Amino acid sequence: MNIAIDSETEAIILGLHGTLVHTEHLLKDAIRTVFRERGVELSTDEIDPYIEFSPEAAIRRIIENKNLPWNYAAVVTDRNQLVIQHIPRVHLIPGTHDLIHTWSRKMPLAVGTNESFGIAGVMTRVLGIKPYIQALVTIDEVSAGKPDPEIFLLCARHLNISPSRCQVVEGSDVGIEAARRAGMKAVDVRSL
Repeated sequence: MNIAIDSETEAIILGLHGTLVHTEHLLKDAIRTVFRERGVELSTDEIDPYIEFSPEAAIRRIIENKNLPWNYAAVVTDRNQLVIQHIPRVHLIPGTHDLIHTWSRKMPLAVGTNESFGIAGVMTRVLGIKPYIQALVTIDEVSAGKPDPEIFLLCARHLNISPSRCQVVEGSDVGIEAARRAGMKAVDVRSL
């Protein structure tokens, strides 16, 4: 993976799912499983429109669309437990570790994700990238997830770098939109 960093960039903010790790199937399967355990089958078409949003937002929207009388927080908790069980099988996208190691010697790095801290924290540790990251901002710390810019703006604040001097490396439409709304440069890894 070859990602050009703008010469005015003073910090890099990375997405997690779709940027550092390919976890789309894991995330979809976890949602599908927790619904199936409650007696409701979900098609890919019912999950896909929401997979880039936070787990809470995705599950809440699916529950509302199906008019289910469920407590979405319990469904999210079950989904998170399934994801955590499968983290040991998750691997960095090839070439990502070397890029993170190289970038971390030049400037501070952060990860900004719609994922919960419990999952993102474990994932960055298991993947071996935690020592290279100066800030980890998750959905738990903000009032709105991507595409709202709050996650990336908080990353910049934690790094003490102006948003206009941050470059976001992302793998989702909501992440690219959040970077744009935060006034940050963005690279879409899906186009590489």
